Amino acid sequence: AGVDSPTGIKVHPSGDTVVFGQSSASASHIRGVTLSTGTVNTLAGGDHGHEDAVGTNARFRNVGGIAFAENGTAVYICDSGNHLIRKLVLESLQVTTLVGTASSSGLTNGLNTGIQFDWPQVIAVSPDSTRLYIGDKNNHVIRRVLIEYGYVLAETLSGSGT
Repeated sequence: AGVDSPTGIKVHPSGDTVVFGQSSASASHIRGVTLSTGTVNTLAGGDHGHEDAVGTNARFRNVGGIAFAENGTAVYICDSGNHLIRKLVLESLQVTTLVGTASSSGLTNGLNTGIQFDWPQVIAVSPDSTRLYIGDKNNHVIRRVLIEYGYVLAETLSGSGT
């Protein structure tokens, strides 16, 4: 696997791997580079689409920013083209949709379902991995997603939404 148009590059907390998003005209992937060898591996993704699945059976559309959970066991992903925040568990390579409404853009906050983004572009994780902070590009806002109690709550922190 090569490197083409990398996005959202982050160093794993262990320091031995760099994980990055990659999107082309027809495909989106999450890839990892082992720093000691320079080997590039595809962790998840393939042709454009939306599919929660394991490894290369998962589908993304235009990967934006990524961020590690504080313990390094998972990666949170801005699936910008699908208007979603996704989670990749590194041990199993399982990809799941954490928050957002697939292929439906908007600015809707809420609890668990019906939450909408419009091109989530960048993401950061709180030091205790209980909150995500997301730059929602086309809505011109910073959003906070609470994930600490077994539910998802999205709210707008700043910005006008215009």
